[in-house]
Amino acid sequence: MHTKVVFLSVFTLLCVGLALPGGAVHAYKGGHHSDKWERKEEKMQQRFEKKQERLERMFARLHERLERRHVVRQERLRESRQRVCDRRRGVEERIGHSVPKPSFCRTSHDDSEVVAPPRLAFSVDPSNLEEGGDATLTWHTERADTCTASDGWTGDTATSGEMVVQPTETTTYTLSCENEGGSIQRSVTVEVTASAVPLPSVSLDADPASVESSATAILTWSTSNADVCAASGATDWSGMVATSGEEVVTVTATTTYKLSCGNESGTTTKQVMVAVVPTPVPEVVYDVVINEVAWMGTASSSNAEWIELYNRGSSPVDLAGWTLTATSGSPAITLSGTIGTGAYYLLERTDDTTVPFITADLIYTGGLRNSGEVLELRDGSNNLIDTVDGSDHWAIGGNNSTKETLQRSGDGWETATATPKAANW
Repeated sequence: MHTKVVFLSVFTLLCVGLALPGGAVHAYKGGHHSDKWERKEEKMQQRFEKKQERLERMFARLHERLERRHVVRQERLRESRQRVCDRRRGVEERIGHSVPKPSFCRTSHDDSEVVAPPRLAFSVDPSNLEEGGDATLTWHTERADTCTASDGWTGDTATSGEMVVQPTETTTYTLSCENEGGSIQRSVTVEVTASAVPLPSVSLDADPASVESSATAILTWSTSNADVCAASGATDWSGMVATSGEEVVTVTATTTYKLSCGNESGTTTKQVMVAVVPTPVPEVVYDVVINEVAWMGTASSSNAEWIELYNRGSSPVDLAGWTLTATSGSPAITLSGTIGTGAYYLLERTDDTTVPFITADLIYTGGLRNSGEVLELRDGSNNLIDTVDGSDHWAIGGNNSTKETLQRSGDGWETATATPKAANW
């Protein structure tokens, strides 16, 4: 009602404005014909034309505004009616039978109902990816009968769904859906960036990983995504090398060999160490034994004790640093000199008169107990070379009455007449 009143008011004003200037001009024309009144008539005519233009513009704006309002109201009415119809159908589906239908609704066979255009949600994830990657297109519609893909993809599609795509360049995907009430179109774009070249991967191995000085080792290497490789670390492992291969190197000292390979993205370095180990020294096996013990002394004196060693080995032995001790603590003898191959070494207590007419190799002090002793012969590294267990009153051999000595016999012991610096068997 308000809109009609405004429209009639403007129309009346326009008509009055158009009528009054003409009547006024006619009155002036009827009474006076001087130049003065002609000028006034001309000015009034100009004012009339300006007012007429303003009124026409005002009327055009008002008409445009009314048209827009009408379109908006019609659309709102249509949507409101559509919601009512949709709800009615939902109620019918829930209760299982029909309900009264407003006049603006129709069944699927009734052409009187206004069908709303479809709705479409269309997205992509991710929207940015590197070359070779993939993205997922996802779409969902309401009230759509058909959907068609275009641009980066083509063909008919379901009205809702997903699709994985692998664009090789920046690509736009468009989806158009429609029903009898209209259509809708949406587009998404996937930005594709060129994938970066990965850094080189490098493997470097040495065989063997440890050698004796001046021995050789084989370096083996392989790479991927490498354009160039450079070796460093040794005089025979330096400069540019192939991206894969083998190289024989001579190792004079523990050395770390390096291999650096690069491409446009950067450099990767690997290294391997070859250790130099000392040349093994053959283990020296000493075959020096305690051969004879005069723990009871001699017929001339019970203090005239002596001990004999024998070298059963195939080479002379330097006795420097060797020891011959009793576990009781006495005697404790530090040896010196050399014992030859198949030779004897005589130790005499106190002085060189203990064994007449035979020169002693070493004079020592400290006596052996008649109740028994355990003797140990050790080398310069304190390794136990030989031992004699006479702890139980020298039960293994020797005779204090006859002065027969304890003598080695094969792998055992016996009691026999003394044989200083001579064979027992």
